Formats: sequence, C-alpha cells, structure tokens
Amino acid sequence: MKEKKGLGQELTEAFFTGFANALTGDGGTRHSAFLYQPGQLPEQAGIFATKRISTHPREECYKFVFTAVGRFLGLVLWFNQAVPITFTRPILKFLLDREEEITFEDLAYHNSTLYSSYSQMILDANSPSMSEEDFQDIYCCYFQVTIDQTAHELIPDGSKVKVTKGNAVEMVSLAALHIMVEYSRKDLEYLRNGLHQIIPKKLLQPLSAEDFQLLLSGGVGDIDLSRLKSIIRFNNARNSSRESVERFKGWFWSIVRDMTPIQRMKLLYFLTGSAVLPAYDNKIGNNEEIAVTVDITGQSSTSLPVASTCGQRLSIPLYDSRKELRRKLLIAIECETYNLG
Repeated sequence: MKEKKGLGQELTEAFFTGFANALTGDGGTRHSAFLYQPGQLPEQAGIFATKRISTHPREECYKFVFTAVGRFLGLVLWFNQAVPITFTRPILKFLLDREEEITFEDLAYHNSTLYSSYSQMILDANSPSMSEEDFQDIYCCYFQVTIDQTAHELIPDGSKVKVTKGNAVEMVSLAALHIMVEYSRKDLEYLRNGLHQIIPKKLLQPLSAEDFQLLLSGGVGDIDLSRLKSIIRFNNARNSSRESVERFKGWFWSIVRDMTPIQRMKLLYFLTGSAVLPAYDNKIGNNEEIAVTVDITGQSSTSLPVASTCGQRLSIPLYDSRKELRRKLLIAIECETYNLG
C-alpha cells in the first residue's frame, strides 16, 4: 500500500489551488476582484489579464495586493506547484521583463475579436482598391481607444487626430499596446516586482511565454486523458469478478473522455486537491509521484464516490450501469470539500 503523503503536502496543494481560485473568481463570470478575461470568444474563456485598479483612491493598498499576488506566482514555481490560472501572452511577456517583445500580434492572444477588427483595418488601409473616402466612411475613428467607457488618447490631442490609410498601422499598434499593457501598467509592474522578489529575473530569462505558462499551470487548458490514465490505477477491493471490473473501468474512462475540460479539472481536484498536473512529469512537492488508487467497492445504488486526497484514493461503488456511474461521479466532483481520510 502506498504511503500517505501527509496532511502538510495536502494543505500546501489546497492552499495554492484555493488561492488561485480566489484570484480568478467565480468560474461562471468573466471578472474577479483583480483579474478579468479580455477575450470575448468561448475559446478564450479562462484566460486572464490584470484588472486596472491602480487608479483606485486606495492605490497604495492595491500596490501591496498585486505585489503579494506576484509573490504568490513566484512561490508556485518555487514549490513546484501548478495552479489553474492562464494569463494572456502579453501579460506573460511582461512578467518575464520582455516588454520589447510585445507586438500587435500578441493581441490575438489577449482579445481575438479586437485583433480581427484591427487586422481588417490594416488590410483595408493597404488595399489599393479602397479609396481614402471609403476608408473614412468605414473607420471613422481617431487616435484614442475606449476602455471601461472612458476614452484614452494614444498621442497628444489624439482625440482630434483622424485615422487615415496612411497612419492606420501606427494607430493600431499604439492601441494594441495600450490595451494590453499601458492601461494597467502600474498593476503589472507591482505584479512583476512581486514575482521577481521570489524568483530572480535571471532565472526566468531562458523561458518563453509558453514555457512560463506551462510551469505555472501545467497546461491548464485541458487535462490530457493519457496523463490521467498514467496516474490512476484500479484496485478490486471486494474481489468482484474480473469481467465486471473490466466493464466498470471501461465505463469510467469513457465518462472521463466525454467530460468537458472543466469537469476533468474538477475530477483531478476531487482526487488530489489540485486542479492541474505539473508541467513536465507527474511529480509534485519533494519529487513525490502522483499516484491515485481507485478502490472499487461493493455494489450500491445510493452511495456516492468518496475521495481521500491525503492518501490519493477514490472509493467508488460498483454501480450497475454506466449511466448511474456517470451521474454519481459528476455529483461527487461538484463537491467543494473532501474527506481528509
């Protein structure tokens, strides 16, 4: 029998995951106290940027808050944890102190809808078949952007400078940079300073934005089914027939395969106390291997699956049908608390 990892490690995982969930807010909304989701399309749900709050009357308080959040991200890396937070690419580049690498193309990873609109403007500006008059009719705008119902000038007196075919590329580049970085620069700087207080900048220099996100979240977009299979083994706890156990295992994996990414994250959280897997292997904390045992217990039509994250075990009745297994498993993973066993 695998030795239990102990309450300390479990509480560490629960702390990091719980803190991350608090930062991102309710999964049903696109905003929290400190972060927001700039993308409007469904596929960009769950990808965050910092919310601008440095103009708040209590700015000094928020300075310490964002610095603390940056330290939290540093501790995630330091303790080899993974948390369910995905940042937009320009935010990742900023945290890595690579502002000079942030380009208009990064807007696609921040707000793809806006990126498409600006890209069309550039295409029309460079099109010989479109006259200046037609361009002005379509894009009657100035060197300013509106964010949170407030206009922000991109250049001095930008509200009076019309966008033309000749300056459209300049306007779009300035607008993208303002939306991604300049609008919340102070908050981003506090966040970066906090991160670098824990992880020195030179240690992060070899990383790309994608590397950094992978280390931070372990690839939170979805949990690969093959990786789940690699950490889960089944135990025939009540000596049921081999045929019934194999059928049950087939039901289980077909249900997991059909789950949404969010449901798979909830399943992993239910089993281990963490909603994500480490980036490169199945090891956490002090190089400890993640290994979940699913104990298949006696037949029952009323009991729900019970998880013990301390021992990384799941006790699950041998239900009579796939439909019943699916129903009970989905009910169980929605539970926010778990038995410490």
